[in-house]
Amino acid sequence: EQIAEINLLAPQLPGVETEVAYTRKYPLGAPLGHVTGHLGVVGRRAMDDDPALRVAGIRIGKVGIERGMERELRGEAGARRFEVDARGRTIRYLEETAAKPGDDVVSCIDVKLQTRVMERLSRETRAAAVVMDVTNGEVVVMASVPAFDPNDVTGQVSQVAWKRLAEGEHKPMLNRATDGLYPPGSTAKIVTAMAGLEAGVIDPKEKIRCSGSYTLAGQTYRCWKRHGHGSVDLHEAIRESCDVYFYETAKRAGIHRLSAMARRFGLGDTEAIGIELDKSGVVPDSDWKRWRLRQGWSTGDTVLTGIGQGFALSTPLQLAVMTARAATGKAVVPTFVRPRAGDAPVQFSSLGLDADALAAVRRALVACVNEGSGTGVAAQVPGVTVAGKTGTSQVRRISEDDEDKVDVPWELRDHALFVSYFPAEAPRYAIATVIEHGGGGGTAAAPLVKDIIESLIADDPEKRTYPPAPPAATREADVRATQSGRG
Repeated sequence: EQIAEINLLAPQLPGVETEVAYTRKYPLGAPLGHVTGHLGVVGRRAMDDDPALRVAGIRIGKVGIERGMERELRGEAGARRFEVDARGRTIRYLEETAAKPGDDVVSCIDVKLQTRVMERLSRETRAAAVVMDVTNGEVVVMASVPAFDPNDVTGQVSQVAWKRLAEGEHKPMLNRATDGLYPPGSTAKIVTAMAGLEAGVIDPKEKIRCSGSYTLAGQTYRCWKRHGHGSVDLHEAIRESCDVYFYETAKRAGIHRLSAMARRFGLGDTEAIGIELDKSGVVPDSDWKRWRLRQGWSTGDTVLTGIGQGFALSTPLQLAVMTARAATGKAVVPTFVRPRAGDAPVQFSSLGLDADALAAVRRALVACVNEGSGTGVAAQVPGVTVAGKTGTSQVRRISEDDEDKVDVPWELRDHALFVSYFPAEAPRYAIATVIEHGGGGGTAAAPLVKDIIESLIADDPEKRTYPPAPPAATREADVRATQSGRG
């Protein structure tokens, strides 16, 4: 009604005219808030990119696909030059340049599965999950809780409402899947094992004794299992997540081999198609520590890096990429948008990993989930072979007295992680999950992955027949013992 009245009175309102403009509407709301992102005001730096961005009221993509595909979605602005009189009335048009509309962008997110995973994650205070198709890199789920509804921040937003979303206790606008930084914990043992095997400093059949602790230069580093695992080989060490085995492996391999292998597996990388990634995480080495902390590197730093602690930090998306590369042996790159018609099929190059070493690690990842003493048995799914690795990231230094406490405040509890791919015989999906302050990876994150896999199989649009799982050899006593562990 206001527009109609202004148009009616236009002759009496020199210099005033109405314009039609578009605004975003996000019908799926919060479940896809972090995926789609939202629009916001143009920053000063961005104004220099395109004169059209200086027009009052223009909005630009701030996060998610809105930001990553900003130029494709926006297109190119047109221009019109006209002559006006002293009162602002148009005398004549001089020239006009036609605008080019933006492209349509199709996300590869599976909306039904994304919604289910978001519902499952909502049981947790803060958590994230990423599911990737390892054959083409398509991210079918990118979930982070708490979430936000992009409709709430697209238009005029009060300062109070914005502060509550951006700076609230649980920061719902933080996409934990791409911007949450966590010590990878024991999930990094995949990288440490490959680094040790390729360097030839360990042999898959070599036994290393774990008594529950590891002493180096007068410093004691403990295993999560207080009384130790006894003598274990590579298969047993990954299956039961023996810290002492990987302390020794990391020391033998050295930090530069560890960091180089981590980067081959996609850690520390910000490459993705469809969104812009701001957080690269930390793949530490002596150069990084000297530059960042002005300190020299120690062998103690190396052994902590070998179990995904110390200075190491990764995002759940990076952990999903790491898992996809372990499953395929290829340099899988994540994408959040579908290729356009006519684009060539995606082809990933080989990582050049030693085939026998990678096969040994893969067998151990299957054992982690499917053998009775494995730390990931809670991720078993009937009828399909799941491979995976648990991880528990410490947020503080723990003493032996602390281990016996059951009433640790929530904010001081460990983060729970689990990475997985399935079916193990012919991998199709890679999954990475993090539950902040969730406790042990085997007790909190592994059951979450099981639920995600069951949803994937139930909702598979192609109704694939997955290879059956091998006969279970799980003993109930072993399961109870494993599920109480920290690995």
